[in-house]
Amino acid sequence: MSRPLRFFIDSADVKQWARFADEGWVHGATCNPSILRKAGLTCSLETMRHLAEEADGLGFHELHLQAWGGERERFVETGRALAALSPIVTVKVPATSGGFAAARVLREGKCRVTLTACYTARQCAAAAALGLSYVAPYYGRMSEAGLDADGTLDAMRAIAGGEGPRILVASLRGAAQVDTLLARGFDTFTLSPSVAAEMAGDERSEAATRTFEDDAREASGREPA
Repeated sequence: MSRPLRFFIDSADVKQWARFADEGWVHGATCNPSILRKAGLTCSLETMRHLAEEADGLGFHELHLQAWGGERERFVETGRALAALSPIVTVKVPATSGGFAAARVLREGKCRVTLTACYTARQCAAAAALGLSYVAPYYGRMSEAGLDADGTLDAMRAIAGGEGPRILVASLRGAAQVDTLLARGFDTFTLSPSVAAEMAGDERSEAATRTFEDDAREASGREPA
C-alpha cells in the first residue's frame, strides 16, 4: 500500500505558509539558512521559535528546520535546540561527514531527522541505515549540473523502499516536474511558493470557472423551467 502524499512549502514567508495552509493540501514547511537570508530573517533560535509557533498555529503537521554550525558538535547543539521548540519540528542536517555524525546523535535522542543536500544514492543508503526520516535530493540542481537526476532519484526510491526514509524531492523548477515524478511513484515534495501556486491552479480551470459564474448570473434571473 502506498504512503500518503506529502507536500511542503519551501519558504520562511509566513504569509505564503498561510496562503497554502488555507488550501489544505500542504503537510508543512521546510526552511534552511539560505531561505532565511533571502527572507531577511536571522538564523537564530529566536527566529526558529517564531516560525515554529506560526507553523503550529496554521495547523502544519511538520516544520523542517536546519541545524547550523558547520561541525558535528554545533549541529548537535542547534539540532537539539530546534527539536525542543515543538513536536512538529524535524531537524535537517547536511549530507556531510559532520552532518551524518550529528544525525546519529540526534536520532539516538529520538529526534526526527532529514538529511538534506543529497546528490547520490549512497548518501540515501547511509541515511536509511541510520534510520533517518527523510532524504532530500536537489533534483533541479542535479539536472542543471549535468548529473543523472532521474536515475539517482529512482535508485534512492529503490533503496528506501516502503519502510525507509521518505525521498523529499527538493529544488523543483516547475509543477510539470512534479507531475512526472508523481507518475513515477514519488510521494514527498518541497515546493517553492511559485511552484506551489501551479499545483492547484490552471488557466483552463480559471476560464471554465468564469464561464460557470457568467452562466450562474444569467440563470439566476430566469424562471425555473
